[in-house]
Amino acid sequence: MDTYKAEGIILQTTDFGDANRVVTLFTKEFGKLDVNAYGCRRVKSPLAGATQLFNHIKVEISPGTKVDTIREADILYYRKNLTADLDRLTYTSIFFETVNKMTLPRICEPNIFYLLAKSLPVLDTRNPKIAALIGICQFMQYSGFQNVENYPEGLRQTFEKMLQFDWREETKLTFKPKQIAAIEKFLINYVQSIVGKELNAVKFLRQFS
Repeated sequence: MDTYKAEGIILQTTDFGDANRVVTLFTKEFGKLDVNAYGCRRVKSPLAGATQLFNHIKVEISPGTKVDTIREADILYYRKNLTADLDRLTYTSIFFETVNKMTLPRICEPNIFYLLAKSLPVLDTRNPKIAALIGICQFMQYSGFQNVENYPEGLRQTFEKMLQFDWREETKLTFKPKQIAAIEKFLINYVQSIVGKELNAVKFLRQFS
């Protein structure tokens, strides 16, 4: 089979060997994919810059017996601040880990791909906690895990506001601290109840706090 192309956002990276990496991509065309990026951790590798966590990239992939392999990659959006700021790194990780843990491989879900793509610039430049919670809220709605009617009555109005948030506009992130704290607790507990264990990013947040 010939190589194929995809556009995706990197949800997770796992290093193996001396210079290799497994990259978990959520793609527009094929849904979630795990692909190998051989040699990408070498400084001079043409894949070094593209295969970083949270990047939005376009890739050419060759099929493998067990795992496919990235041959070429171009960056469409590079996370400027997401890994330089601990708060941004943590809350973006919670959002992306939620998507990673609660989606199945190779199921095309364009709404989830576009949600990830649209959220990146906001996560990169604005309040990361609020942006991540909005992202999780919209993901839960798109994926069918949760509806507004199922949320606690006192939080429904805030959740409705989050569902209506337009990532393409400079919409104000106006939420009261108590609302955000309550929503964060509810969403994270709900996600972890489905996943069946504590998210790695939440564990890091708890230790850091």
